[in-house]
Amino acid sequence: MALALLSYSFDHKRRHIVVNGWVYYLLGPPDFPEMSDEEYSERGGAQAWFEVCLPLAREIGATLRGRDYASMSTAELAALLPQLKVESSNLTRQTFRTIGRMAEEFQALVDFCAEHFGDGAEELAMEMSHGAPNESAAFGEELDRLADLARERPALTAALRGGEFNDLGDLEGGAEFESRLAQVLKTAGWRAASWGKIEQTTMAEDPSLARKLVAGYLDADDAAPQAARQRVRAAAERARDQSLSQLGAEDGDELR
Repeated sequence: MALALLSYSFDHKRRHIVVNGWVYYLLGPPDFPEMSDEEYSERGGAQAWFEVCLPLAREIGATLRGRDYASMSTAELAALLPQLKVESSNLTRQTFRTIGRMAEEFQALVDFCAEHFGDGAEELAMEMSHGAPNESAAFGEELDRLADLARERPALTAALRGGEFNDLGDLEGGAEFESRLAQVLKTAGWRAASWGKIEQTTMAEDPSLARKLVAGYLDADDAAPQAARQRVRAAAERARDQSLSQLGAEDGDELR
């Protein structure tokens, strides 16, 4: 009886099964094998991510977004759902292909800190690692800069706080605000709210979601993305400087 309630499909070629919307792989999908030791010897975890996995993730994302879903019939869309689930899962999986090696690299930093600084090695390693540039943080900072722009325009500030987004372009500074927002969303607005959530509306599809974030940043002060990032970066630099001051030249070079 329970099995009768399951909605599932199985693809023998790609070795995966879709059960009630969840994708399960058998021994991993053959199209995306784990990175070999040889590949890693030529690239660190981060480099492998940027050179191999991220381009592939973007390619899969472009495929997902590029289909003309509006022209498809209900039957065609229904038939496509299992494939969409797998493509979304494959996109998500790119973030895991290098995570093991990245974890090894971070553990090496933890081990170094434990050897040279004793207790609190994990916390110290984490603090030194914070604040590294990344696209997600940059996206938040770009929206925060739009809040900076809006603060200089009282009418624009009032409209954002009031959730009155329809005529922002007609207000003082509104045309610049909308133009910059459109550019930001063109670059990063297609991101899902969470891994694999392709069914949720993105900011590129509904810019009001981004405008609401900007409105929230107007009064965020130290909690806003730019201030938070600066605070984290400063703490990371202090932790690195303090650590380096306790090391000799050779160990200092290894830490760097």
